Amino acid sequence: MLLLLIGQFISGPGEALTFLNSIVSYSGESYVVIRHRRYDGRTTIKIQGPRGRRVIITNSRGRVIERGYTPMTVFVGLTGRYTIDVEGIGEITLYVKKGMDNILKITTSSDGYFEEEEIPERDCEVDEGRDYLIIREPYYRTLLEVRRPRGYRVELRKGERLIRAGMTPVKWSISGSGYYRVILRQGPMVVWSGRVRIWRDYRNRLYIWPPIKKKRIEPMSEEKFLQLIDMLKKAPFESDRMDIVRTAAKDNFFTSEQVRKIMETFQFDENRIRVARILYSRVVDRENFFVVYSALDHSSSREELRKWIDNQEESGYDHDEEEDWSNEWEEGWD
Repeated sequence: MLLLLIGQFISGPGEALTFLNSIVSYSGESYVVIRHRRYDGRTTIKIQGPRGRRVIITNSRGRVIERGYTPMTVFVGLTGRYTIDVEGIGEITLYVKKGMDNILKITTSSDGYFEEEEIPERDCEVDEGRDYLIIREPYYRTLLEVRRPRGYRVELRKGERLIRAGMTPVKWSISGSGYYRVILRQGPMVVWSGRVRIWRDYRNRLYIWPPIKKKRIEPMSEEKFLQLIDMLKKAPFESDRMDIVRTAAKDNFFTSEQVRKIMETFQFDENRIRVARILYSRVVDRENFFVVYSALDHSSSREELRKWIDNQEESGYDHDEEEDWSNEWEEGWD
């Protein structure tokens, strides 16, 4: 009844008001945020709404701190941004305030009212490791979603074969099932690698919290780089130079400027583009990779390389898969 009364004063998204010592914020079409001051000074996240909805709460670093079903209450030690992933609703960002009950009220309409509904029990499987959590729910096709952490390059491999690649979060249809390897990269560095089991006709939702490693990757030293350039210039054929580049890329990292200089030791744009592709994964400052375009003579070559890089960052995958992925993102997350 309190929620209904408060809801009458709310006229649009983003508005907030104080009523009966509570701060009320209307934050979306399907939820309302209410904050009550607690007498004991503790801080909670409370999720209310239709019963039986699966909930996953992650902190600002992408770590899963709690999972369960609505309704639920969680005591938190730190304030700030949390992500609440509610089944059937999606991800909601909640900025938790200290010393309050931070109540996320799930609704079905903008008037702040919801009908209680029971969600039938389903055959869900939870597999939790030291640094990952995977939730499997029955679905009409096989899906793999890598939800956390955001902003990492993720690769999905079957044996040595690359099946999918992209930037987290990702949602992929998988034609097979069984064990796959998931690899997270931050630049050229692998920050997490694990073997996960994908169930057929299940929605496999994977949450990863990789260890924080502040390992600095150094590019090839100037002295060593000058030796490499000298070797490339002395090689009689471009095919020999390409072999030298491949060998150097196995155990070394490069700056974007070094890649540009290596490309310039080749005569034709076709081979210069091949060099850029070989060395791209070994570049320590990809934000500066635009400098390599000056090594290409033709605008068509620059456009070809640009499209290839965009494909690597967004949707690089094995095109031999015999399945139609054209509508993969049309359905959304939920």
